[in-house]
Amino acid sequence: MSIDWDSLESFSDWSDTLNQLLKQVEAALKSGDIAQRTAVQGLLSDFCSHSPDRLAAQLDVIARQTMDDMLNKAIDEALSSIASRSADLAMHAKVISAVAESAERRAASIRLDKAKQVIDSTTSTIVSLTGLRQALGEGVDDKVVVAKIDKAVKAIQDLVPLVIRVKGPAADAR
Repeated sequence: MSIDWDSLESFSDWSDTLNQLLKQVEAALKSGDIAQRTAVQGLLSDFCSHSPDRLAAQLDVIARQTMDDMLNKAIDEALSSIASRSADLAMHAKVISAVAESAERRAASIRLDKAKQVIDSTTSTIVSLTGLRQALGEGVDDKVVVAKIDKAVKAIQDLVPLVIRVKGPAADAR
């Protein structure tokens, strides 16, 4: 809407113009179009700038209050949108956190399964090596093998407590 401010002479002219602007404000707010809102706010500001104080001071107050109301509505809408996005963010953060915790539990379970497999395997190996050691005779060659078996069994026995304590990086971070 283009307004010829110089053509407005009477209080009635200024009042009618403000009334038309208020209808534009209503349409702009209903449309939600930011460009339309900005344009009508500009016209309200121009109205206040061009209106003569002697005729339209009270109309200027209405125009300024309308601009304030439009600004407050825009702020309320923005805050509402931000609150909605914050709620969405919190929900997504919870989902990601739950997935991460589940993955950590599964990783810890996998590490424990592997540790159990190692312990079971080492126990079986110790039993087998001990059986072999007992089956060997007292010959010179057998003594070398027996010493190596004893050394291997000792090394495996030293390894088992370390494997039992395996937690992995996810467990250490807690």
